[in-house]
Amino acid sequence: MEKLDRLVAISVDEWEEHDQITYVKLDTIITEAMTYAERSCAKRYSTRYAWSPLLLKAVYAYRYARLHLKEFRGIPVTTRTLQYHQQQASIPEDKHRELDAMEKIVHFLREVKAKMKEYQRQHIALRKEYVEGLAEAIVLKRFPTAETGTGFFEEQNKKKQLKALSNRECARSMHSKIRTTLKRQQGGGTTRVDVPDTTNLCSPDGKTYGDPNNPKNWSGPWLAISEPEEMLDYIIEANIKQYHQAHDTPFAQEPLSSLFGPDGTTQFAQDFIKGTQMPDDIFSQLQPETQRILQAYQLPATNKYTKEAVITPSKFISCYKKASEKTSSSIISGRHIGKYKAVLDHPSLVHMYSSMMTIPYKHGFTFQRWRDVVDVVLPKDEGEYKIHRFRIIRLVESDFNQSLGMLFARPMGH
Repeated sequence: MEKLDRLVAISVDEWEEHDQITYVKLDTIITEAMTYAERSCAKRYSTRYAWSPLLLKAVYAYRYARLHLKEFRGIPVTTRTLQYHQQQASIPEDKHRELDAMEKIVHFLREVKAKMKEYQRQHIALRKEYVEGLAEAIVLKRFPTAETGTGFFEEQNKKKQLKALSNRECARSMHSKIRTTLKRQQGGGTTRVDVPDTTNLCSPDGKTYGDPNNPKNWSGPWLAISEPEEMLDYIIEANIKQYHQAHDTPFAQEPLSSLFGPDGTTQFAQDFIKGTQMPDDIFSQLQPETQRILQAYQLPATNKYTKEAVITPSKFISCYKKASEKTSSSIISGRHIGKYKAVLDHPSLVHMYSSMMTIPYKHGFTFQRWRDVVDVVLPKDEGEYKIHRFRIIRLVESDFNQSLGMLFARPMGH
């Protein structure tokens, strides 16, 4: 945090290249810490039984008893492993000391095994009890005053939250049954791509089916491609065409493409906005619509964006409270929305993330993680895999995406 505070305190004039290197190193360390925390906290349990704290504790008690019996028989068991299972099963130290003989340990093992089997038979009811308790805890967290004197208000919100959690439980169970019935344990990714069959260009009467390079107007037979490498080649080719649809527009053609550049940041572009006139021989070549656009760029701005590009902790909390955890993002780094939502009650972590999101905008630089994107290709029509009927969704880093919304989209919308 000291290094981060030092970076935050640096003014724009004093910012140097080595400060950017330090920022990238800090960002890498934070990413590694987030990934490690997720691995440490990840739940590992069988999907045969519905998860609940009581069942989990019974399983740990059974495992503890087996490990303790192994240790008593002389089989090597680390003290740390035994203590971990004892802690997870909430077994008191007095009880642990009582298990000092083979008969006592075997008797305890039989007891906890019977209890575990009983909980496994009741796993649905235990899950329901856990969800009800969770709903009540969520209501009390959101409305702290609901615990004192407002029973009707508390009960109404509890029912509402319980219904939402129950709907999620039913949806998860239904999807699991569907996967089991269809014997599909993988995700629902694209398994094939249909492309025009170039070996059959004409109908039996000699009429052409169209240009196979233009699938949109193709009326002939289609060829199903299911090999991953071939699919990738066809999808890349289609994406190139999709992303080059603006190639024939005025600013993508000469002479404007050289003057303004691909992103409008050339020196000429900066001077043009400030009032420098375009050479007459170039301006006269342009279409009237393009001329009007260029003239509009040189008009004085009626509304100037004067807000400072700063993401405060309160903005960070407000943004990620509303963000849905189901939203896909940060595929490459693994810093998905859930990890940011998990720190909203920790002021020091909120300060760290909001500061890290502010620094690139303050000093005008970008770094590799924010430049990494994933293009997800999804069929527009269910059951249709024609190459021209795919939708491209670009997934960027969560903090980059949310920062754009906080600094630009939301302020300009008010």
